[in-house]
Amino acid sequence: MNDVKRLALAAILSGATALVLNICVILVSSGIFDASLMIRMSPTETVPMPLMNMIPESFAASAVAAVLLFAISRLTARPFVFFIPVVAAITVVSLYGPINDGSDPATKIALSLTHINIADSIIAFNLILFRKKSS
Repeated sequence: MNDVKRLALAAILSGATALVLNICVILVSSGIFDASLMIRMSPTETVPMPLMNMIPESFAASAVAAVLLFAISRLTARPFVFFIPVVAAITVVSLYGPINDGSDPATKIALSLTHINIADSIIAFNLILFRKKSS
């Protein structure tokens, strides 16, 4: 299987896995931990978190990661040395939104976990499917 096919498969699998994990996080956080799942749209307005947004967010992040890994793999023989820290840094930066949302702590934790699930899935499937064979 060539690089593009392996990256496409990794993106699809990581997006689907992240989506399932994120749905589980939302269901558990709202059912067991009573998270309100209300997010701030402005300083005075809160709205229920649109669960349908998780679908494009999970798959878009996975697709962007696949393109990033493809680009890095063209520049270096060991792309994961750069790819994993970049994904980790982007994940840390993406946590700013949920942490500073101003909603209840359970919602902040649930939203933060959704970001971490996406990053974990991206790294795991790309490591499994794209790792170069040693020469």
